[in-house]
Amino acid sequence: MASFLDSAASAVAAAAGWKRPEADERGIYGFSLRGDLDMRMFSPDGGGTVVFCSAVQTLPEEERARDELLLAQARRAVAACRERESTLALEGNTLVLQRVVRDKETALEELPGIAECFLNDLDWWRKQAARLAG
Repeated sequence: MASFLDSAASAVAAAAGWKRPEADERGIYGFSLRGDLDMRMFSPDGGGTVVFCSAVQTLPEEERARDELLLAQARRAVAACRERESTLALEGNTLVLQRVVRDKETALEELPGIAECFLNDLDWWRKQAARLAG
């Protein structure tokens, strides 16, 4: 029987007309899409939880610039949480966007729409990051 993650990856790929990627050695599915949009799908618990994840931007090395960027993005994240279900997180030296879904709360038929919303959110966050950088 396929896991929720395997079924989720298949549902997203089929609905979008994409070839379903193979999971890597860590069980992560990677989708590389148009316009430099990419996303990973993985299950942190190996069961009924799936996380959509993608890098938004790498933080500057200089401490002051890093702090200013984090503050600006934190303000945007607070405002965006009312409209967007994806959340911004810090992963090492990179801001990442994540969306968590659980099989007990989400039908497989909903996952293509969730993936589409996630990619729209990712595009929005990357545009915000470009504005801050430029």
